[in-house]
Amino acid sequence: MKMLLFVSVALTVTLLAACGGDDDPDDARVGAVGDLSENVVDSWAANGIPGLYGFLHPEVTANCSLEGFEDAMEDQPEPTGWRNTRDIVVTDDVATATVIIVAGGQDIEQDWTFKLEQGARWRLTGVPGLQECTS
Repeated sequence: MKMLLFVSVALTVTLLAACGGDDDPDDARVGAVGDLSENVVDSWAANGIPGLYGFLHPEVTANCSLEGFEDAMEDQPEPTGWRNTRDIVVTDDVATATVIIVAGGQDIEQDWTFKLEQGARWRLTGVPGLQECTS
């Protein structure tokens, strides 16, 4: 019986690995975006809007100063924590995701966009309120 259980577990692990484990580049990109979104929300909750600003893509910060970003974000809910990231879709060097933040004791779903910076790391290009940044 123990041998049958061992063979069954080994076969399951092998099948899961064959169906797309750490070697699948799509999985790695999805995981990177998910990890980043959690880190961004944690920084935002701990440091306020400047904690979020530090994760913006250079293309965004070139047209949106910290002061302008703070003004644009003043009406947005400020999170106390991160709940989840789901529906991550990666297309080439752009990704979209639904990020769920906790603010005011409630879960709030937000659509975020990300872009690879110099092909190496993901940075934010879209969060609610960002479109209001004019400086």
